[in-house]
Amino acid sequence: MGDTYDTSQYISIFLSEAEDQLEKMEQDLLELEKDRNNKEVLNEIFRLFHTLKGSSAAMGFTLMSEVAHKGENVLDKIRKGEMEVTSDIVDLMFECLDALNAMKDMVANGEDPVMDVEELLKKLENASGAAPSKPKEEPVEKKEEEKEVVQEKEISTNIDIELNEYDRLILEEASQKSLNIYYIEVELSPDALMKAVRAFMVFNKLKEMGEVVKSVPDASDLEAEKFDRDFKLIFVSKEDKDTVYNSISTISEIEKVEIREIEVKDVVAKPAEEPKVAKEEKKTPSTTTKEGSKAAAPKAQQKPQKKPEHTIRVSIEKLDVLLNLVGELVIDRSKLAQIGEVLEAKYKETEISDELRDTVSHIERIANDLQENIMKARMLPIGQLFSRFPRMMRDLSRKMNKKINFIMTGEETELDRTVIEEMGDLLIHLLRNAVDHGIESEEERVAKGKDPVGTIKLSARHEESHIIIEIEDDGKGIDPEVIKEAAIRKGFATPDELSRLSNEEIINFIFLPGFSSAKKVSEVSGRGVGLDAVKDGIEKLKGQIEVESTPGKGSKFILKLPLTLAIIKALLVEAINITFAIPLISVEEIIRIRRDEIPSRVKLVKGHRVIKLRGMVLPLVSMGEIFGIEEEEKDPDRLLIVVVKADQRKLGIIVDELIGGQDVVIKSLGAYLGKGRLFGKIPGLAGSTILGSGKVALILDVATLVKDIEKKTRRE
Repeated sequence: MGDTYDTSQYISIFLSEAEDQLEKMEQDLLELEKDRNNKEVLNEIFRLFHTLKGSSAAMGFTLMSEVAHKGENVLDKIRKGEMEVTSDIVDLMFECLDALNAMKDMVANGEDPVMDVEELLKKLENASGAAPSKPKEEPVEKKEEEKEVVQEKEISTNIDIELNEYDRLILEEASQKSLNIYYIEVELSPDALMKAVRAFMVFNKLKEMGEVVKSVPDASDLEAEKFDRDFKLIFVSKEDKDTVYNSISTISEIEKVEIREIEVKDVVAKPAEEPKVAKEEKKTPSTTTKEGSKAAAPKAQQKPQKKPEHTIRVSIEKLDVLLNLVGELVIDRSKLAQIGEVLEAKYKETEISDELRDTVSHIERIANDLQENIMKARMLPIGQLFSRFPRMMRDLSRKMNKKINFIMTGEETELDRTVIEEMGDLLIHLLRNAVDHGIESEEERVAKGKDPVGTIKLSARHEESHIIIEIEDDGKGIDPEVIKEAAIRKGFATPDELSRLSNEEIINFIFLPGFSSAKKVSEVSGRGVGLDAVKDGIEKLKGQIEVESTPGKGSKFILKLPLTLAIIKALLVEAINITFAIPLISVEEIIRIRRDEIPSRVKLVKGHRVIKLRGMVLPLVSMGEIFGIEEEEKDPDRLLIVVVKADQRKLGIIVDELIGGQDVVIKSLGAYLGKGRLFGKIPGLAGSTILGSGKVALILDVATLVKDIEKKTRRE
């Protein structure tokens, strides 16, 4: 393979492997802390450390490999029964994981994974102590980790490698110098991903002791990973067989190493090409294990059953481009459907009309399928996001000296990757808040007759075209009286204003910037930041957040989010001669009021129209009032109202006409309307979309709109 072998091409594979391994280690360590006698989980963690040690060494990340090796030593002592699993040991292993994660991130950022880990290495060394190199009795699990090695002297002399004249001369010269000639077969583990790197490591080890004369496949094919799991070598060295074996055996993810000492005549005369079956039969004795040749044959037969899943890595940017193109196709699909209706009406009951109808229907199906599959390609299980939280909750509960049972459900629920990436910090805020403000101390819970162990549940589920995420705790809940006191103390509202608000509206004060009911600042929360950022972040994702709480029993934060940010379901309406799209996630209901009912149902409060709807006062606003445009009533006989909801507050938007529901592609308004007199500084617009008719519709930002209307009514 030579000195010019470049491992940089394997960085992406290494990072992908390392991320999966570190994530699995974290999950398994949490499981081990709960069930400290679980040998299966312990062995799995040991295997992951062992694999990461080898792969990082293969990539040349020495420090990363050393940290993994020291962590592996600690786990090995636990496996041997020389050490028990304690919370302090788990803390140390998590510290080890944090260092490995930090170095992995350095690699991802194109930096050398070098950091100060001297103190960590000392802790790991002190924990593991000096272990004997060859213990007299090793546990069964240890033996399963070892590579299988076959070193046979009395064996068939036929070597399955063909040498050219130059190779033969090298072997003859080596024989004259009394050097040892070895035939080596190496078989990699079935789950080894970076096969070329493992082969490179074998070559590097052998190069230190002698010369590799020949390899099958050749070096270029090994470097390009054009081989299955095994490769063969002719190697010349002055070192003995044990030394050669011991050098290769230190490489991870190698399942079997076979070394034979041969003579020149064993490889000079190559038999004529034999049938493939004969070759297989000849190879069988040389790979015989302790179980015998009968055990080896079934193993070979099982290989075809383990076919790897065919996948390719595609950048998210390319998927974004595809999604934009699909968005354009969705627009044209709607336009084509409208054209088809017009032409079908004109050429009714003709052959061309039937063909047009079938073609339009077919294109609609293709566009729908393409849209659905592109959306699925962008979807990821939300479990990838949830998986980071058990460790965080464990650390928080220890820091705050609270016992917490953290339960997650719905990890298989899929969500657009962009939404998942944006949700991480928001959920962290809510979970930290649940630990700090929600769950009481063990003493408080016992005094209240509660289980001393608090419960926090994180769940996700699909609901129609949305995803619902809930964070629920069985803590002390949110007391509206405490919120009132804090609101008055911090100047957010007067007692008179608070007296006119419902408990739900009072609880929503927790989402105001700078609001906090905590009387002292903790390391976790209480600085007046967090929940306002959560609310803003969810609104940017075109979602909603609601709170349900019962004092003394607990709280539930409910997040309602769209599955994707690119294409949404919307209700199209007409008002002030403009088409508007209202996201269906915000639409509660549609009501019609006859003109003769208006005097009895619609009232003026502080100059604003309101209507009483099922015992609730609903503010009314027209599009003209929102955007400062004079409007004429198109239908004097009725009032058409779309009731929308945000932050547990409802608003009635008066419109002229309902067009219907439709999937719309969100387009940014950008700078086109930024300087305009109409929309430049007026909140309430989330973007635009192009309809099938070619007409532009403006998408309402309901959350901002409700907030803005509420501010105006409060000021007046």
